[in-house]
Amino acid sequence: MLPWLMVYDYTNFARWGPVYLADIKALEYAAPEVFKEFIEGHFVVRLKEKAFNGVPVY
Repeated sequence: MLPWLMVYDYTNFARWGPVYLADIKALEYAAPEVFKEFIEGHFVVRLKEKAFNGVPVY
């Protein structure tokens, strides 16, 4: 996906995409508790601070 960000001139995303990817790859060692929860599927995207608005990301 990163090459397409450059093609479409999304330079900010293209610049920070590799940094984000490196952070995610290092998560197992940098924050093992968070990594464990992600692996177990405990994550959602919350658009608002209300109950029952979590959308799972697959």
